[in-house]
Amino acid sequence: MIELHQDAVLAYADRMMNSFTKSKFSLFAPAKVNLGLKILGKRPDGYHEIRSLFVPLSIGDRIDFEVLKGGWAGTCDHSDVPMGEGSLVERGFRYAARRLGFDGGLSVRIEK
Repeated sequence: MIELHQDAVLAYADRMMNSFTKSKFSLFAPAKVNLGLKILGKRPDGYHEIRSLFVPLSIGDRIDFEVLKGGWAGTCDHSDVPMGEGSLVERGFRYAARRLGFDGGLSVRIEK
């Protein structure tokens, strides 16, 4: 069973946000099928601790990033995906930036 810890995610985000010499980069985010999911409990921040077993697929999303001097911008080629203020993508960026001491901005474009 694969268990993803918050610290591991933040360490990855730190490398992504602070290690690139380029101001633009792209990642492939594979879709996945959950084979099992167990909710372990609720965390103080309102999210849940989980244990999940999943299989990544060969299909997924392309995510383009551009580091900005400040601010936030998000777009997606699928109109049903919320990308504005308060979206999961924006909240994830704000959380990682706060935890990592990143004071720059970010533009994110998701291509489904």
